[in-house]
Amino acid sequence: MDNARYYDTHARSYINGTVDADLSSLYDRFLPYLSPGCSILDAGCGSGRDLKFFSSRGYQCTGFDASAEMVKAAGTYSGCPVYQGTFETFNAKQAYDAIWACASLLHVRHNDMKDVFRRINDGLKNGGILYCSFKEGVDFTRDDRSFTCFTAEVFSKFIQEATPFFIVDQFISEDVRPGRKTEYWINAILKKRQ
Repeated sequence: MDNARYYDTHARSYINGTVDADLSSLYDRFLPYLSPGCSILDAGCGSGRDLKFFSSRGYQCTGFDASAEMVKAAGTYSGCPVYQGTFETFNAKQAYDAIWACASLLHVRHNDMKDVFRRINDGLKNGGILYCSFKEGVDFTRDDRSFTCFTAEVFSKFIQEATPFFIVDQFISEDVRPGRKTEYWINAILKKRQ
């Protein structure tokens, strides 16, 4: 599967379906862990929806996405710097206070997940915060995209045993997009170990 090619081809329809999604409940759980004006990387930023929100609140925001079309759209929509990149090649060193990975890490293969979490850890400053979300359930493919999923229990075990993070908040939420109320997400706020 080539997830980036899917988003390049379907950029407009994907953006139209997600740019107005109300994620205020997720923002409300994430932002109390951050200092005013700190740096946030939106990893897998899609339309730039979250970049625009965080930037409007005074945070220093940067984004990346694997899709060239999403990079262009997100930069235009958010007014923030956005570059093309993937989790598997992410290589920053203690550059960010927080990383926001909303519905994006789910395109990383299970076999690469441990290394990707190490890369994210390396990109965070000491004590940095990571928000991430995964579809609840089992892995699947749809519309030429592959999805890596977890159950809450398996995700918690993975974080504790295979990553350099500890969990400060983990919760389940309904999908906020119209017609998707039967889909659930595992959300986690993680802190880099000192």
